[in-house]
Amino acid sequence: MEKRKAAHDIVPTIYSAFNHLGCYGMIFAQNPSIYNWQLNEIMQLRCTRRFLKGEYSSPELMLDRGFYKSCPHIEKYEIPYKLFGKHVHDVIRNIVSQGYGVMFEGCDDYYIEGKTWYKTRHFAHDGLICGYDMDKKTYLIYAFDKDWKLSLFEISVRSLGRAARGGVELGRMPKLFPIKARPETVKFDPKRVFEGIKEYLSSDFEKYPIDGEGFVYGSVVQKYLILYLQKLANGEIGYEKADRRLFRLLMEHKECMLDRIRTVSQALSLDETADKEYRKVVDISGKLHIMYAMYLSRERSDTPKRMITLFEALINEENAALNNLINKMKGKPET
Repeated sequence: MEKRKAAHDIVPTIYSAFNHLGCYGMIFAQNPSIYNWQLNEIMQLRCTRRFLKGEYSSPELMLDRGFYKSCPHIEKYEIPYKLFGKHVHDVIRNIVSQGYGVMFEGCDDYYIEGKTWYKTRHFAHDGLICGYDMDKKTYLIYAFDKDWKLSLFEISVRSLGRAARGGVELGRMPKLFPIKARPETVKFDPKRVFEGIKEYLSSDFEKYPIDGEGFVYGSVVQKYLILYLQKLANGEIGYEKADRRLFRLLMEHKECMLDRIRTVSQALSLDETADKEYRKVVDISGKLHIMYAMYLSRERSDTPKRMITLFEALINEENAALNNLINKMKGKPET
């Protein structure tokens, strides 16, 4: 007999700047050891250079391989929304009742009550369906709400259907992605951390020149963010087009790196020096996040310039802290 109601647990995660990162909250609740995969593998920042040529208004900051589709420890499927027609909601309920969450993509936020752009802007977006209630005719979703906070809230079944049609009207193909944690235990790997941090530190403008094409990876991405701030400061990119999420994701990257440092220090019996040094980086990233949020809430042309000075200090502190950590890790049998 079909369950009338179902809901999956969500646990807090460091990364929550995007809906597709927030879905790890359900995955970690199902299998906490998968967080070790994030510590082992998700170290590289990634951006593009299109904003330098005026082709785009954002450096498109992301985490390389941060998308849930890249994680080998998540069972996942891709289903075009349109295949099920009027039966789509029966399918979603059946999937959720079997222990899966359902990521939806390409659905228009304008029609989903509680979401960021509800009745404000037509925007094809995503979110995680992690529950349903047949009596109330609602879904429980985990997504950015009207206050730009990743949270759990209910939406009507009807609104998701309208949002999917809206996505088609925007030229998108709405899709459903059932996801579920695999049962294997994922171990923390100091060697992968050692290799990943070295790779992160090895990037520079010589490797990723300003006039190059394609993605930029590693720590040099932060210098591209400084170039972005310079464009905001001189008005080449308008205030109204500023990417709202950049410095939140940057701050979360530093918070996760600190947790990685603490974990590897414990695993290798290192002292707390690296932890203390990197906390300065986390503190600066938090200040940058607050300054940027204030800039977005009330335009102040001097804010990006002040941020650049602080950002340069962050880069210097991070390089010193991570190089010191690498030196301490060298020679350890585990690396």
